[in-house]
Amino acid sequence: MADFTTRVVLHGKHHDHPNYDKLHDAMERAGFSRLIQGENNVWYHLPPAEYRIRANMTASEVANVAQAVANSVDVWNGVFVTEGSSCAWNGLTQA
Repeated sequence: MADFTTRVVLHGKHHDHPNYDKLHDAMERAGFSRLIQGENNVWYHLPPAEYRIRANMTASEVANVAQAVANSVDVWNGVFVTEGSSCAWNGLTQA
């Protein structure tokens, strides 16, 4: 199993556009989360339209799944995926 961070952009739409709510729901149904757990065991909200998933897939496979989900909401989109469990952040709000 590997950890992936996935960013989905709905081109031409601000992150508060109603299509992003549809995207968040669809991504959650596909197993993606908008939360991340810190080393302190506290959960934090990821930035808008960023998701985490732990899966037995490659980054390309995760990107394909995420794009299929995004396409179900809006076909003018972009997907960016990174693999790795190590990450750092500042200023994210607690869940």
